[in-house]
Amino acid sequence: FDLIFPIILSFFYFIFAIKFINYNKLFTVIDIISEQDHQNLITNIADKRSKIFWGNYKKKIIEEKYYLKEGITLDEIALKLKISRATLSNLINKEENVNFNCFINRLRIEESQKILLKNPHYSFLTVAEMIGYSEHSNFSRQFKLTTGVSPSVWLKNNLNS
Repeated sequence: FDLIFPIILSFFYFIFAIKFINYNKLFTVIDIISEQDHQNLITNIADKRSKIFWGNYKKKIIEEKYYLKEGITLDEIALKLKISRATLSNLINKEENVNFNCFINRLRIEESQKILLKNPHYSFLTVAEMIGYSEHSNFSRQFKLTTGVSPSVWLKNNLNS
């Protein structure tokens, strides 16, 4: 045992020394990430994270139909979502490429289209009130801005389809 153990130990340290010397040759050289690449990586991660957060917030806004309340404000929706006003505004601007009012109007017009298809006998004033507009003229103006045609023309075209 006194002779075999030192030979095995010497052999082990000899192999270890060879592996240690060749250690740097086992791995490929990794380029140092430039500051710009690092910043791009952080930006991409932040973009993905904001898309996930915005998806959840948008889903809740649509499911709870916060946009149908007449006179709804950015502050009220932010309070309901439990986020800051600035965060909500930034998410809408960044992810939807429109401001808060345009976003709300777009959701309202989409809702009005669903209502009109299900209930074509409703008056446009009734539909306008149902989706949060106090005046029929505001509804008609926003509808035309969003769809390119008046509510009556849109309804006529979509009922015949």
